[in-house]
Amino acid sequence: MKRLLIYAVIASAVLCSTFSACSKSENEQPEKGKIEQMTEKAGKEAAEGIQQPINKARDIQKNAEKKVEELDESLKQ
Repeated sequence: MKRLLIYAVIASAVLCSTFSACSKSENEQPEKGKIEQMTEKAGKEAAEGIQQPINKARDIQKNAEKKVEELDESLKQ
């Protein structure tokens, strides 16, 4: 009888651990390690650093176009 009870306890422990291992949510995203976080941060900073001169050049181009339009309007009058 004791042997049957021991086997039942072991079997129930194995079943419980099996079901709890399979119940992990697939929607969870694993935590990023320190290296991955640092790499992502460096990448974002590099991308922003590249975009700043491009945005400044676009602003300068827009201002130049506005000046040309203003000059054209003043010449038409």
